[in-house]
Amino acid sequence: MSKEMERVQDAFRDESLVQIYSISLDPDYDTPEVLSRYAGLYGAKPDRWFFLTGDRSEIYELARCGFVLPAIDGGKNPDDFVHSDKFILVDEEGRIRGYYSGTNREGVDQLILETKVLLHGKR
Repeated sequence: MSKEMERVQDAFRDESLVQIYSISLDPDYDTPEVLSRYAGLYGAKPDRWFFLTGDRSEIYELARCGFVLPAIDGGKNPDDFVHSDKFILVDEEGRIRGYYSGTNREGVDQLILETKVLLHGKR
């Protein structure tokens, strides 16, 4: 998925309106230092591609309720979560414009195309 996100970054390298957010679902491991090294591996531009972490329950709440990604009933384990392969296109108003497979080249091509269409409407 990260190689595909790198491709998205490259497609919009000079477009200041496009920002990329990668959100860790494992804050115990993915410390800011670990995420910084990871960003370096993929040539992430620090002013365009942001790697975020935080409180596990807040991250899962955002994924389930904000991004409406699939989740399973954790029962006694509230951290039970199905990790998604989705890239999500969110416009400047915070509206979700689409979901795309981050493991499928065609899905990422569609994300790039629809981002260009969204940007074209801004001009």
